[in-house]
Amino acid sequence: MMICRLTLPSILIVASISASWAQAEPVALIEDISAQRENFQIMDFLDVGTKIKLKADETLKLGYLNSCIQEIILGGTITVGEEKSFVAGGQITRKLLICEGNTKVSATRNKKGDAGAVVFRNKKNAKTIQAEHEVYGLSPLVYLTVKAKEVYLTRIDGKGKSYKVAVKNNIVDLAQKGIKLRRNLGYRLKAGERTTTFKVSAKARGKVAVLSRLLRF
Repeated sequence: MMICRLTLPSILIVASISASWAQAEPVALIEDISAQRENFQIMDFLDVGTKIKLKADETLKLGYLNSCIQEIILGGTITVGEEKSFVAGGQITRKLLICEGNTKVSATRNKKGDAGAVVFRNKKNAKTIQAEHEVYGLSPLVYLTVKAKEVYLTRIDGKGKSYKVAVKNNIVDLAQKGIKLRRNLGYRLKAGERTTTFKVSAKARGKVAVLSRLLRF
């Protein structure tokens, strides 16, 4: 019987690699694909290193969450990178969008030590409000990472309409429901036991790319 003993440096390396895997976050989103398939579908989130093979006449539209780069790829073999794709044997067109990933916003920490809050000031009442996210479409598309049958949406200031919207396949698309929010206001979103807040940017528009109105929660 062979006994393998790990030295301290080896243990630290293994632990570091395991932690990296455990903390891995998706980096890209499939916005559109010309040929639906079982393993890759619209609104699928992709990890670094994912490979997709397209036929010569097939197209794929990807949105990168951190770099806010949108790619339209025709044919070839695609390897998902951290901020853009690597394509062999195909054609690729890139466009830089505005989205939460590349926006330079003021960051702060709340009392619990959470980072990344968006700080903005409502001019009417001069009150400073904090939000965890910022979207650039008037009708956000919410992708839930938790199970919930419906979400509840209210304004942080307690004014205006409240919404209760059914969840379908982990997605709530306010555009499909005909719901338009107001620019430069903060909103609170609740799904099950979880709650988050977001600001609708002063630059938000009605018709924008999925990446610009995406709120992953």
